[in-house]
Amino acid sequence: MLIKTHCLGLSGLLNFSIFVFMQLEEHIADLLYRYQCVVVPGFGAFLSQIKSASLQRDSNTFYPPYKELSFNARLDTNDGLLVSHIAQTEGDSFESTLERVTSQSKQWKETLNSGGALKLSGLGTFRLNREEKMVFEPDTRTNYLMSSYGLSPVIGNPVVREVLKEEVTELEERIPFTITPEA
Repeated sequence: MLIKTHCLGLSGLLNFSIFVFMQLEEHIADLLYRYQCVVVPGFGAFLSQIKSASLQRDSNTFYPPYKELSFNARLDTNDGLLVSHIAQTEGDSFESTLERVTSQSKQWKETLNSGGALKLSGLGTFRLNREEKMVFEPDTRTNYLMSSYGLSPVIGNPVVREVLKEEVTELEERIPFTITPEA
């Protein structure tokens, strides 16, 4: 694959790196549906934690259970999961795949070090803070919890019990209410 990029020239090399960039994000996302931790060698680990269903009272919206994403830059040692998955999926060797993933990690870090934001589709956005530490803002549009697949937030109609109770009380005061015994 690298031989082909050299034959394509500089524009081909750029296209290749963009292709790997997109593919790597997709592989990470695929694994997040099945695992709680996906390590990108040389970059860090995407972590997920299951959160239960919730109700936002002010908007009366019910949210299904989901996996909340976070990121830990300290967990950057290759555990083999991501690289093995990519190698198997693409029919490439582990060593070659590790080299491509490590190269992509370096490019991501260079983007951040140059002051830019790094947006990974479906995962989130990275920035460096004042202390030069990675700050991760997860993309909340994708729910990686398989048991919640296809579920979306539901806006409920509020139950208005007090109003109905007051109306019944008013009606009872206006209309005489008598109980007659059965004969």
